[in-house]
Amino acid sequence: MASCRLDIRHWCAADRTEEHTSELVNARNDGKSDLKSDGWVYEIKTDGYRTQVHIRHQRVTIYSRSGYDWTEQFAPIAKAASRLKVREAIIDGEAAVLGNTGLPDFQALRRELGNRESSRLVLHAFDLLYLNGLTG
Repeated sequence: MASCRLDIRHWCAADRTEEHTSELVNARNDGKSDLKSDGWVYEIKTDGYRTQVHIRHQRVTIYSRSGYDWTEQFAPIAKAASRLKVREAIIDGEAAVLGNTGLPDFQALRRELGNRESSRLVLHAFDLLYLNGLTG
């Protein structure tokens, strides 16, 4: 692979062999689930910015969903990613900030953008798309 940059406008369409639909299910207050674990895939809603972290020989670039270079806006994530022991990697995730309640806080995230010293900015990584020559 000559370059680690993917055309991320086609994330969802790449390598799909079948279509999946989402189903909204109401949460219950008693701690029980209306869903059985067999056959279900759960996705936690993180109120943040979808990102792809591209690492190539400790050089990190972070792309927005639209393909813009947001490395400066997410400098703390880029700094942490540069310390990973990988030659090349592409990590799909969502940048977020947890608010005082412990839940994702989008307005707090907007305030943290560009703060190179932020300790509140986190990446919820949910897919390793590429690692040292191998695709996931």
